[in-house]
Amino acid sequence: IIGDYTVNFRHAKPLEIPGVDFKKSSIITLIGQTNVKDEMAAYCNWLTKDITQKNLDCKVIYKLHPSDHIKHYQNRFSLNENLHILDYKTNIHDILRESDYCVGVFSTAIFDAAAYNIPNYILQVDKYKHYINDIVDSKVAALMNGFENPMRMQKFSATESSFFYAPYSPEKLYGFVEQSLWFA
Repeated sequence: IIGDYTVNFRHAKPLEIPGVDFKKSSIITLIGQTNVKDEMAAYCNWLTKDITQKNLDCKVIYKLHPSDHIKHYQNRFSLNENLHILDYKTNIHDILRESDYCVGVFSTAIFDAAAYNIPNYILQVDKYKHYINDIVDSKVAALMNGFENPMRMQKFSATESSFFYAPYSPEKLYGFVEQSLWFA
């Protein structure tokens, strides 16, 4: 993919969520996907309960997939003061910029999180193992061993984000196009 990813950084606006102090609390962002609603909701419920029981200063942001709607989750989440569900109106980059950890299954947003150099973790869902293995093999995220709290895990250092994201260069783009046409 070629493009100017920095547009998301340049036009960033401060994220405001009632009840969340981004300077005080750790933030774990869960990346929702329509195909893994049940698995992610179960993990989210476990995680928010773990945070509450251990009295950790942490908030969980569950970012719905843009094609998802909160009504699809009404009976899936346990209400918890540490959980904040955000829909398509909130830009994923505004969320990731404030996050300390990111957990997903096989979303491209996991690669977006790599641009912010935050620890990325993958929740194992067996039916998507082939996608998950590719992400883990690329060293963008570490595979979680069941339900784990990222705050209590060894910090995963992803592949340096410059491997996936580099400043836009018209010269590189022209060179890539020339090379592609040459071999076509």
